[in-house]
Amino acid sequence: MNKKFLRNAVLAFALSAGILTASNVDAAKPIVIAEQGSFAVGGKTIRHSGTFSQDNFLSPEGQYAYGDHLYTFYQIPVKAKKYPIIFQHGGAQSKRTWETTPDGREGFQNIFLRKGY
Repeated sequence: MNKKFLRNAVLAFALSAGILTASNVDAAKPIVIAEQGSFAVGGKTIRHSGTFSQDNFLSPEGQYAYGDHLYTFYQIPVKAKKYPIIFQHGGAQSKRTWETTPDGREGFQNIFLRKGY
């Protein structure tokens, strides 16, 4: 295994463990938010030619495709750091990816919000 890769993996694990451990201590404190909101940008709708059939619903014929859009949700904590952190989820995911863990602990959204990002 590549030594640089191994070193980076260990460093990433240690950093994430430290963030998660520190966040569990802070989890009982209320989060104070100066501003929050959301907005949407862009978006296109394309209709595929053909006729939709319930018997072949996975086929694109007659269906609509939606894309080229952005939905943004933001929270700005009191005493925010100079630079923000921007989370971008992977394919077939949503912003919920960052909200919580499968076992119910706080997700990265709140962990970093508590730290002023």
